[in-house]
Amino acid sequence: MSLSGAVTQLQTLALTISGIKDAPVNPPESINVFPFVVAYPARGTFTGEGSGTIRGLHTIYTEVHYARTLLGAAVNSATAMVETYADKILANPTLAGTVDTILMSADGQPFTYEFGRLEWGGLETIGIRFAITVKIRRSI
Repeated sequence: MSLSGAVTQLQTLALTISGIKDAPVNPPESINVFPFVVAYPARGTFTGEGSGTIRGLHTIYTEVHYARTLLGAAVNSATAMVETYADKILANPTLAGTVDTILMSADGQPFTYEFGRLEWGGLETIGIRFAITVKIRRSI
């Protein structure tokens, strides 16, 4: 189990969604294919659990970028993507064994999303940012 494995698995899940053109494991400086997905660690904490075990709680941002050229089509695609990506993640709460689990919040939701203006490599896009928190226990 690893943070990098979780990031890669979130990219892999995104690529299984019809219409997604690219989801590079290593984020590029710029991109010219839309829609594309990029996932990266946003924040986290570590706690020692004794006996040489550490627990990491990591929030991973997964962004889905759409070109702004056809705004109406981008909004429609992004709206459908919200539920489609959520379904993929909820069906796989260990992200193919890369994490112990996706953390559930107090209101029963494992992750949040925001829709609106995004930017990548200086290019303004429109899209969705998912914030997915995972738990990873490992030996040190």
